[in-house]
Formats: sequence, C-alpha cells, structure tokens
Amino acid sequence: ADVTWIDRMQRRLLKVAAKISEEFDCGVLKMPWNSFVAGKREDAEVVDAAARRWNDDASSIVGWYVGIPLTARHPMARLVCQRMNLQYDSSLRRKYGTYLICGACVAFVVLTVGAVAKDLKLIDFAAVAATISPAIFWAIREHFRQLDSAKTNETLKGEAEKFLESVRTSGLDEAECEKRSRELQDALFQRRVANPLVLPLVYRVMRGELEKQAQAGADALLRER
Repeated sequence: ADVTWIDRMQRRLLKVAAKISEEFDCGVLKMPWNSFVAGKREDAEVVDAAARRWNDDASSIVGWYVGIPLTARHPMARLVCQRMNLQYDSSLRRKYGTYLICGACVAFVVLTVGAVAKDLKLIDFAAVAATISPAIFWAIREHFRQLDSAKTNETLKGEAEKFLESVRTSGLDEAECEKRSRELQDALFQRRVANPLVLPLVYRVMRGELEKQAQAGADALLRER
C-alpha cells in the first residue's frame, strides 16, 4: 500500500500544494509565473475544492508574511519575504527532525525496558521488535530527510542574505532584485515539490513561536536597510 498508493498520492499532492503556494507567492510578491519551472497553473476547480474543505479559522492564514511594514520598498521587501520563508521552513524541519529521532529513541528504550521487565525470551523479543521496527526506521529515515531539506533551505537562505548584503552596501537595483527574486522563487518551488511532509499537528504547535522569530528577522533586515 505504501509503495503503490500512499507514496504516489503524497508526491502528487505535494506538487499540487507547491503550485498553489507558488501562485500565492507570485500574487503577493508581484512576480510573473514561470511555466518553464512550475508548469501549468493548478486548475481553479482544485483550488475551489480545497477552499471549501477548509474548516479552520480563516484568520490563521491571513497576513502570511508577517513583520513587513507598508513603507518598505517592494523589491527589498520581496527578498526579505523569500528569505523569511526559507528560514521558517528550515527551523520547522530541524525541530521536527529532532522530535522524530527523540521519539525513535524513546520507543527503543521502552521496548528494551519492557522486554527486560517481562523477562521475554530472545525469540519473543525479536517478534515484538519486528512489529515496532518499521515505525522506528520510518522516524529515523524522516529525521535525516528533514535535516537534508533544512540544510538545502539554509544554503538558499545564505544566497538571499548575500544579495541583501550587496544591496545594503551597493544600493538597490530593482531589475537585479527582480531577477534574483525570480531565481530564488524557482528554487523555492523545486524545494516544495521535493520536501518531505511535516505532520500538520506539529506545524500548528510550532507556528506561533516560528512566526515571532520570522518577524524579528524581517524587522532586523529591513531596519538595516
């Protein structure tokens, strides 16, 4: 079921979500759609169906890029938003990866202690371990996949910060800013398609703190400029 259905469905839904996120960013950040990288825009029917299934508070998705003052020049604010996106996602994945590996370690310790407490024979212990090992292996694998994604995001974030620093020292070239933003956005789209999922519950728990950090980062960057 995992190989033939769950994994394939997950990859398909990730691409749909990446396209919708790309369309959102292109609208908010005022960038042209790059069909060479993202392909055709997602059908309006798909977006409408997702919107009608949404049953959470609408205010939770308003003001997505927090901490950007209205007085900030758009090319600079756009770069700061993209850098914020990468920082937010990297922090989220690092913390989620840590939770996963901690969960795997706890499960292993509980299994071992339980086996000793019950005085299980080796064959009985092996049978129990074989039952729970897929979940432990999944957590370990996801831990490393999340860390790999976080490292890639941090590399892209570093490139955004280099350009922001060059803008600070050399001045603002709007055409160059737009070009760099489009390049960053293409990389962001490709990361969104390839990234492993983060469980929604974990995301909701972490979102408040990560948004505060993102706002502090945006304030610092725009204040320097």
